[in-house]
Amino acid sequence: MALARLLAQDKALSDLVENEIPRQVQLFAPVVTKENVEEYIGTAFES
Repeated sequence: MALARLLAQDKALSDLVENEIPRQVQLFAPVVTKENVEEYIGTAFES
């Protein structure tokens, strides 16, 4: 059905692809302690 609709509307197969929004985004968030602060101090910002 979807392919027939594309042909009738003179569209390409790429128009059939749906964009999805991810349910979850996971970021790297290390625990900074006094023992490892020197490792992350270069990427820190002042608040």
